[in-house]
Amino acid sequence: METQNESLSDMATLMATIDERDEMGQKREIAPLKMANDDILYDNSDSPSAAQDALILQYYVNHISEIVRNAPFLKNKFKF
Repeated sequence: METQNESLSDMATLMATIDERDEMGQKREIAPLKMANDDILYDNSDSPSAAQDALILQYYVNHISEIVRNAPFLKNKFKF
């Protein structure tokens, strides 16, 4: 049976590996890993589940015109 410390150690190793791969991807000469000008960053770090993420994505896809129409208002209101 895996202990909690072993699980945390495995997670730390996994996160280090992901960070290393991301850095290599961002620095590669051909097809570097970077956001496109029209990309939307969705940080799901605090998301409770993949299902929650799917609902948010579905809402965005189904309501894109409403979101675009309200974008100037939201940008001014929240100053981001």
